[in-house]
Amino acid sequence: MATTAAAQLKHMACSSRSPASILNYPRTPSPQCQCQVPRPLASFLGAVHHRLKPSIVVVMEQDANHNAPPFSARFAEALGYYAALFDSLDAVAAASAAGDRAQVERMVLGEEIKNVLLCEGASRLERHERLSQWAMYMDASGFRRVPLSFRAIRESELKLASFGMSACRYQVESDGLLLGWGSTRLYSVSAWRPNKSGTRECAQRRAAISQARATFVSHARTARLAGLHGDACLAKLCGVIAADERRHEAAYTRASDRAFEEDPDGMVRALAAVMRAKVTMPGELMADGRDDRLFDHFSAVARRSGVYTAADYADMVEHFVRRWKVAELDAGLSGEGRRAQDYVCGLPRKIRRMEELAQDRAAQMEAQSVCFSWVFDRPVRIH
Repeated sequence: MATTAAAQLKHMACSSRSPASILNYPRTPSPQCQCQVPRPLASFLGAVHHRLKPSIVVVMEQDANHNAPPFSARFAEALGYYAALFDSLDAVAAASAAGDRAQVERMVLGEEIKNVLLCEGASRLERHERLSQWAMYMDASGFRRVPLSFRAIRESELKLASFGMSACRYQVESDGLLLGWGSTRLYSVSAWRPNKSGTRECAQRRAAISQARATFVSHARTARLAGLHGDACLAKLCGVIAADERRHEAAYTRASDRAFEEDPDGMVRALAAVMRAKVTMPGELMADGRDDRLFDHFSAVARRSGVYTAADYADMVEHFVRRWKVAELDAGLSGEGRRAQDYVCGLPRKIRRMEELAQDRAAQMEAQSVCFSWVFDRPVRIH
């Protein structure tokens, strides 16, 4: 009997078919080209693209090649993948009832494993693909990648840390986020947008210009203050960063100059969208484990010391309005474009008025200081 079993295992390893055929399942169809989108998936993604017309599509998938036709390759892939998945369940078993875990293993993972290994053809519903394969599918279906923001990555890191599982890993690859256990990748998360004509999709570039200019202004002023107070090293460091951000701004601005010539309506709407969403800086996610309002307090010090204020933000908006002659745009603007034009042109005045009100409120408040951990808990006045 042992000889017969060994012979069966050897046949299964060499076969391009699953042994599931013994259980009367349909056999696996012939493998497709790896860059070819399966017909049902192509039809579905086409309907999402052209009928739903979403602003963004988020794809979350088990990051494993469980769609390989050869049973031996699929079995080896599933063995390593689900071993890591069960190890992760062991790590959280203490926090959940044993009965709940048994139900998950039997009703969810057990059925999933059986479908991956035993079912073929139309009966096999679990056809997990790696992020690289999904990228080819989405590109071929008319979607473009949306890089994950620093904020999203930082929030993922903090969320993982809150669970206290040191073996849980994450990494950014191909503009997507990979979650794994140890060295085994388990899940991938990626974001996509439909490819569209026009320049509405250039709103992200508008935000990059604003961030680059704000970083240039703040670091240039910090360099000047550091020089006045005798810290030549800090002054030089901030000066280098400011010069680098100045070059970034110049490159983005030249590209936008051409875009405004080609599509003024789309560009003014993109500019308004960025300003309505507000330009946030990566420093918003700063944390020291103690002060829940650390960025607010840091910003208050920056305003009080003149490093960066709301008036600077208003000056920045006015600069771009003049650079791209937004107020003079007329021909070719749609109704939405004209509303965006009015909003952008009137924004500096609103910002300055809000800054005046904020200064009046601050003048009526009592002096307050906050201790910052990175300057050895030295109290710093914030207003």
